[in-house]
Amino acid sequence: MRLLASLVVLLSLLMTTEETRAIRVVEPAGATVPTPPMPTRPPPPPPKRMCQSMSHEFDGLCFSQKNCASVCKSEGFTGGACQGFRLRCFCTKICLE
Repeated sequence: MRLLASLVVLLSLLMTTEETRAIRVVEPAGATVPTPPMPTRPPPPPPKRMCQSMSHEFDGLCFSQKNCASVCKSEGFTGGACQGFRLRCFCTKICLE
């Protein structure tokens, strides 16, 4: 009798598809009780876009990344960097949606 119950459980597990298969707990009497699938993590949020704008307060050629970032922070940005052939200071911050 136990062998027949085990065979029925085995056949039912083999016949289910991969998507619908859930973890099953076999009780001593041979009956199966489906348990809910394991919770999955939500997908990570998309990366934030960075906006940039040329600094309004930085004067002259930009040779120091640290100085550029400091001036940009005083303007309310999160950072800044020297860019381009003309060596200008560009300030950066996370774009608003």
